Amino acid sequence: MNELRVLQISDCHLGATEDASYRGLPALGNLERLLELTPVFDPDLIIVTGDISEDSSPASYRFFARALERQTTRVLCLPGNHDLLKVMRETLDPDWLVSELGWPQSGWRFHMLDSTIPDQGHGQLDKRKLTALEQTLETQTEPHALVFLHHQPVAVGSQWIDKYRLLEAQGFRQLIASQQKVRAVAWGHIHHDWRQQIGKSLWLGCPSSVSNALSFMERFEHDPGGPACRWFRLFSDGRIGTGVLRAGD
Repeated sequence: MNELRVLQISDCHLGATEDASYRGLPALGNLERLLELTPVFDPDLIIVTGDISEDSSPASYRFFARALERQTTRVLCLPGNHDLLKVMRETLDPDWLVSELGWPQSGWRFHMLDSTIPDQGHGQLDKRKLTALEQTLETQTEPHALVFLHHQPVAVGSQWIDKYRLLEAQGFRQLIASQQKVRAVAWGHIHHDWRQQIGKSLWLGCPSSVSNALSFMERFEHDPGGPACRWFRLFSDGRIGTGVLRAGD
């Protein structure tokens, strides 16, 4: 296989009822609209980078599982600041919550970092997590790596959400800069597209499956473009193609 196709879905904000809304929009309905597009892209893997739930209710994760179980693709999930990992573990398939997954036939490994702090909107990666990431990056046999987390490790210029970014992120950024295998770092949380080349790695923010914001705003200003996710085309030589898939297109 010379190419891997990955979809990153984030910030679903599902509630305890099927008709629960988020910022006035149907959370489950918009997720289902977005998932209707997956056959068009035909992903090998779906990665979900947190805030699956708005209220951490078991029912919200069951709605999420029902929606995703219709996909024939492998799924990996991270918690966000609105999630409770304990409830996720009780309600979701355990195979969806692994911390890393290798794709040796295409030379890629995906590293999933839990950046959440209980009862806090911002995130953090402690020394233990950074050490574990460094060790797995150095020992992985695949030549290329993608690192996923929920909180943005750099300021994205949207003041309303940069208040809740990854704290003490310098150590994480230095670690990524020191690793030859990391081709990209991707996160959710910010509810809009964002991308920047930093050193040899591509740094990417993902839009939300329910409600998105216009970029570079002091307050949340609704983006009428509709629910969206990020797509990746990953090649065996380390090249990355990426963009945004919108249900409104």
